[in-house]
Amino acid sequence: MQASCHRRLGDFSRALGIYQRVHASHPEDTDCLNALVVLCQDLGRPWEGYQQRLMRLQERGRGTGRGSAEGAAGVGSEGRGVEVGGRPRKKKGVGVEDVDVGSLLI
Repeated sequence: MQASCHRRLGDFSRALGIYQRVHASHPEDTDCLNALVVLCQDLGRPWEGYQQRLMRLQERGRGTGRGSAEGAAGVGSEGRGVEVGGRPRKKKGVGVEDVDVGSLLI
């Protein structure tokens, strides 16, 4: 959640650092890997390694996805999935509207 908030606020370097720490602690979290792929692509950083790991996890069916790192570390994608190489997409059935957190900061 923290990383996605920083990403939405445009603080990409902080978001990247948080996602990298989550990935180090939870290497099979597919949501984190998805976010790393997209963020690294947007920043022009190497992303192929993250995508290869994500594809291997998906092929094995071992990706933990939502719930592992977020529950333990309080970070994640706020009920959103991220398509590989794409943009965040909302999960169906989630009745929560996006809030501009920048307007809530003092």
